[in-house]
Amino acid sequence: MITQFDGKRQASSLANAATNTLAWVIYAALVLAATQVFRFHGTMAVAAATLTAAVVLDPLRRRAAHAASQRLNQRLNQRLNQRLNQR
Repeated sequence: MITQFDGKRQASSLANAATNTLAWVIYAALVLAATQVFRFHGTMAVAAATLTAAVVLDPLRRRAAHAASQRLNQRLNQRLNQRLNQR
């Protein structure tokens, strides 16, 4: 039996994994661009890439977490309604 807590934790974990993967890909691309294209080196490249990635990814992270939470809540409500209607 899946409880609401377990389901939320699962959906949250999947959303976090997807968001973290996307964050690392974008971060790596930004560091590569900063060092190769713009010719920043060392801590300047890392700082610029980190700040840019944070600004770009925060809204995406929030949307992904919200979408995962909404989907899970819909599924859980459907299951609960089915169980209540069977009684």
